[in-house]
Amino acid sequence: YRSRSGTGNTEATPFNRFSLALDGTDDIASGSLSDGTIHGSRTLSFWIKLANNNTNMMIAQFNGSTTSNYFSIRRHSAGSLHIGSKGTSTSGKSTGALDLTNWTHVLATKTGGGSTAVQTIFINGVETVSGNATVNTGTVSKTIIGKIGTIGYYGGDMEGEIDEISIFEGHLTSSANVSTIYNGGVPGDLTSLDPLLWYRCGDIVNGSGTNIPSQGSNTEGDLVLLNDASFSTNVPE
Repeated sequence: YRSRSGTGNTEATPFNRFSLALDGTDDIASGSLSDGTIHGSRTLSFWIKLANNNTNMMIAQFNGSTTSNYFSIRRHSAGSLHIGSKGTSTSGKSTGALDLTNWTHVLATKTGGGSTAVQTIFINGVETVSGNATVNTGTVSKTIIGKIGTIGYYGGDMEGEIDEISIFEGHLTSSANVSTIYNGGVPGDLTSLDPLLWYRCGDIVNGSGTNIPSQGSNTEGDLVLLNDASFSTNVPE
């Protein structure tokens, strides 16, 4: 919590008040993403809550100028999350079956390439035993939340909320870093970890408008809410 002063009174204000809500039909948030932010050794962090446990749901892609060395996320038919990054072959890692109808924190790391580009996945601060997974290419130079590029035929669009999306340089897998990012199950201030990209999903714009500005150290464009994508006050707490 942050404190703010009024006329002689101090009022506690939650750090995280908004998330991005998608209806599972055609809602997306989209923007451009440079190679300098996504290529190479990176850590991805986000919070997610789905409206149901339907499978084959597309969640997001974070892509540079080529359809490789990127992050892609989808809900698999087995109820797991597949998080991939195409290297010398299209491969990634998968979790076990997850109930994502409660707010869940996901942290994943990838290398600069290779057949096992995605190396680790943490769920709610705990590293999972991950199996290999096939991943799919997306749309180049795009961040797309709600579906992965143009491959919607592979599964339905995301229905639910996503929040506090960030990408960091290197692998933030030490217990101290994972603990800071997970923050006991409540999103907190990531400034000390110097995220390259950090989408607060409504908090910076006070839950209004159609843009999500990045608070990361790299200069990236806003995400733009398309169709009926909107901000929600349903947040991890």
